[in-house]
Amino acid sequence: MPIFYSRPFQTQLSQSHIFADDTARDAYFPTRLGELRTGLNIISAGTLQIWGGANTPGTYDNGAWITTGGSALTAAEIKSLYESNADTNAFTDSDDTKLTGVAAGAEVNVQADYTEANTGADDFITNKPNLTQDITGVSEPSPNILRFTRRDASTFDINVQQSFNPPVITSFSIQGQDANVDPGTTLAAGNRTFEYNVTNPTNVNGNLTLTQDASTLSTTIDPSQSSVVVAINAETLATAGNTVVFTLSGVDTAGTAIQRIFDVTAQGQDAYVYYGLSATNIPATIDVSTLTRRLAVSNDQFNIDITPTAGQFLNILAPTDHDVSTIFERNLNVDSTSIFTKSTNVRQLNSQNFNSYVLGPLTGGVENDYRVTIS
Repeated sequence: MPIFYSRPFQTQLSQSHIFADDTARDAYFPTRLGELRTGLNIISAGTLQIWGGANTPGTYDNGAWITTGGSALTAAEIKSLYESNADTNAFTDSDDTKLTGVAAGAEVNVQADYTEANTGADDFITNKPNLTQDITGVSEPSPNILRFTRRDASTFDINVQQSFNPPVITSFSIQGQDANVDPGTTLAAGNRTFEYNVTNPTNVNGNLTLTQDASTLSTTIDPSQSSVVVAINAETLATAGNTVVFTLSGVDTAGTAIQRIFDVTAQGQDAYVYYGLSATNIPATIDVSTLTRRLAVSNDQFNIDITPTAGQFLNILAPTDHDVSTIFERNLNVDSTSIFTKSTNVRQLNSQNFNSYVLGPLTGGVENDYRVTIS
């Protein structure tokens, strides 16, 4: 037999009523229109009728009963019925997991501020490095490099080099010493004056070192000076090609080596141009030891400035592989090569053929000034 439950009615009705059938139910309700709000009608076990009519006192429509089930509602049916209503979006297990993983008080899109000092502020950065506490030592493993040591013994380097003008040794020689000497020449032991120039000397790391071949002569050459007196070792240049090498060297503050070399080399007779006055105009037999010599170098120029006695001749001997190209009269400012008598292969010195250029006899007491160019 159907049983109708109604709750709550507007006034006193709040009890259960038993009806013989739907007709008796429908006959009853119109008499209670002023009290009806909601209703639940149990048809049979698991079969329900839910009032779906107007929720307004004084209104009744027996067609508004909605029958559901026929058996007990399952969890899935209850869920589906609930979520079919507006504003009842499903809340899933993954949503629950996501929310559970959010830390209490967490915020998003907070812009960190390195200068924020308030430890309670949202933009405060924790565990910022403190150089005064974290750095335990500073060293300089090489020029312009600072190495910092942390508390955990790890290190990091900072290059502190600013603009840098490297030093350069622009000149270096021995005062009064020719770079080219005859075979058999001996450089005597004793003090010699070395002359040099160094640009940006403050960028030299310490002093310069002076060596003679493999022997160290001094390690205290001041780069800011221009000369120094140092004792050299005796050395003989016995044959042509023998060389004594003097080296001035050091290191700049960037760690780069700098140096300059001065060589003294024994030259064979075939490596020179010879010139000078003589009483003969036969260059094949002239004694070259009475003439001035100059190392034969391509494109070299040198001046001959002489005042002869009456009847002397000006002789020039040049190796055929470094022959004379022009003889220019400096006072008259003219090319005078053609007024010299040229002879080819007039003699040999150390198996080297020489050409000769002869002018004369010359007028005594008259200055002759020429500029010679070697090819």
